[in-house]
Amino acid sequence: HPAWLSSRNVGLRLRLFEVVLQPQLTLPFFAASAEGPWKEELRNQKYRMFLRSIDGEGKGFEYAMFLKPSEKRVVAVFQIGPYLEGPSGFAHGGAIATILDSTVGASVIYISRRVVTANLNINYKSPVELGSVILVDTRVDKIEGRKIFASGEVLSVDGQTLHAEATAVFIELQPQKETDSSSSP
Repeated sequence: HPAWLSSRNVGLRLRLFEVVLQPQLTLPFFAASAEGPWKEELRNQKYRMFLRSIDGEGKGFEYAMFLKPSEKRVVAVFQIGPYLEGPSGFAHGGAIATILDSTVGASVIYISRRVVTANLNINYKSPVELGSVILVDTRVDKIEGRKIFASGEVLSVDGQTLHAEATAVFIELQPQKETDSSSSP
């Protein structure tokens, strides 16, 4: 289990549920770091969410995401591993961008299963130390046709430090058309 799930960190878990406010649906992305018979199956999938690309507990992205459907919101807890280092002792900006893209994207995926990121704008405010635990709070702001606008923040666990904030636009992909292989153009 990641360090932030240990019994010593009861305060962190209480803070998480205080932020989320009500029991939530846990998104399937967390299954990659949880124990269970599905773990090997997830590890061997052809397609993997980028956050699950580093094998080895504690080396990369350790996280849990919680969905609040009524608010089109996802709250996540991340612990930054040593393989994500940028400046000495701190997370690489690209790792923070990946966290934001994936978490904001998770809030959008609840509305539309097939989306791609069209734009992700990040304002970095304060560096994130390796090994630290952060909260990521994201939401869908509005929908205009196939465009879905969303935003999010990366915060310290106590909510006192804003590490980064982001706005994003996702495009809903159109359903794939069935093709008849027997017909010619």
